[in-house]
Amino acid sequence: MKNTIKVAILGANGRMGRTLCAVVQKDVALHLSYAIVRDSANLSSPFTDNLAKAIQNANILIDFTTPQLTAQAAKLCSSHGTAYIVGTTGLSSKQKKSLQEAGDTIPIVYAPNFSLGINILLNFAQKLGSLLSAQDFDVEITEMHHNKKIDCPSGTALALGEAIATGRNVDFDTVKRDERSGKVGRRPPGEIGLAAIRGGNVVGEHTAMFLGADESIVLKHEAHNRKVFARGAVFAGKWAMKQDPGLYSMRNILA
Repeated sequence: MKNTIKVAILGANGRMGRTLCAVVQKDVALHLSYAIVRDSANLSSPFTDNLAKAIQNANILIDFTTPQLTAQAAKLCSSHGTAYIVGTTGLSSKQKKSLQEAGDTIPIVYAPNFSLGINILLNFAQKLGSLLSAQDFDVEITEMHHNKKIDCPSGTALALGEAIATGRNVDFDTVKRDERSGKVGRRPPGEIGLAAIRGGNVVGEHTAMFLGADESIVLKHEAHNRKVFARGAVFAGKWAMKQDPGLYSMRNILA
């Protein structure tokens, strides 16, 4: 255990947190130093509700929790020199800025989805966006998740839209359309549509469709188990330990 990397998991009693703990505990190069929960009164080590202590004594913090908690953890990680892996979605521009500021002093990997497959898909989406013009191909993105997911559209769906908009050299916020109801009129060229489905226990499905007059191209990814996100986050943590301070993405890792 002397040479292992000490990892703390934030939100360790949630579904994603439990999966992360299991993946870390099976990795011989890692040691689960703290499993951070809201109330650890009836739980034994490594569970704790002392966020500052856990971060101070860890090499890496992995966080798939809430935007408010993520902004708080970013400041603590920066203060203690702890590498930070963030899979939290739904961050506001102010909360994203807190990650950028913390990235001045520590390595941070922030991604809406840590699946290696999704991040490869993002590269394909951007490439297709650059090759298939907005005049000739409409873009629609659909995403499906379990009935307990809070944010909508998903962070991954938004990342797909941003990748395609980047490929087309346009501002995503200007062309995105994530709500349609009633007589919305004819679809304008260049619009990137997003639709969400919520139900059951679906881990995550994302589809990006490029729809032309005589042909269509469809990119699709299905996550069958949360372990795919946990393994990606652990992979990112090991990578971050070797990096200079900065705010990185999974696409930086795979470049």
